Amino acid sequence: MRSTRYLIACLLLPLAACQTRPPHNEALKEAREAYASASLHPMATQAASNEMAQARQALDKAETAWAGRRNEDETRHLAYLAYRRAQAAQLLSERAAQEEVLKQAAVERERIRADASGKDAQLARQRAAQAGDRADALAQALQRMQARQTDRGLVVTVRDVLFDTDQSRLQPGAQRTAEQLAEVLRQYPQRRVRIEGFADARGSEQYNLRLSQRRAEAFRDALIAHGVSQDRIEVQGLGEAFPVATNRTTEGRQQNRRIEVLFSDDTGLLKARS
Repeated sequence: MRSTRYLIACLLLPLAACQTRPPHNEALKEAREAYASASLHPMATQAASNEMAQARQALDKAETAWAGRRNEDETRHLAYLAYRRAQAAQLLSERAAQEEVLKQAAVERERIRADASGKDAQLARQRAAQAGDRADALAQALQRMQARQTDRGLVVTVRDVLFDTDQSRLQPGAQRTAEQLAEVLRQYPQRRVRIEGFADARGSEQYNLRLSQRRAEAFRDALIAHGVSQDRIEVQGLGEAFPVATNRTTEGRQQNRRIEVLFSDDTGLLKARS
């Protein structure tokens, strides 16, 4: 009898251990990740505010259903709604970013065409058309990297899981972006780039300046490793200057730990930051 009770206790012990493990909901985890990814897009607030708000509302309800009642069916349903809304927000944001790049490229083309006058008008128009076509082609080549047109030229921002806190080693996602940018630069050999590194506001100003310089140099080295000549690349660390988000939250600090790659014009000229 004693041996029987001992055997039953041994069989029940793993079951009791399993019951003490914290509950996990995979659908809720996927919804959280989808919302976090969509919220990091620079166009999310402008182009997908309604979808983001609905995703947040559904996610909050899913969190409540799981934390309060452990309602599996309700949690799965609400998490699915949050996940799909976050996906829709991501698509809207990417579409808006692409449209902005093409719009700015068209504006630049028209500006160049307007400069043509006098006896050089025909030549100027031809050059403008060629420059515009090249600008459009470059913008389209950089669409998937969400390039944006600025007063300095086309800029690609690389920030999604680019660096860990206090680190200058590139994450795999940044390595893939470096490979894509290197391919674009091989297609446009007349273009040069300036790599600007940024840090969040934790640490001293001088430390962040040095850290951002190392980050810019790490990205430069990745481009060189993919075949880009070093004389086509400038690097500059700007520390905690020019933040794009608050430094008071984890998400904001992650966005501020970034690299910005500025493309030159057709002549190789890189404009300074004003």
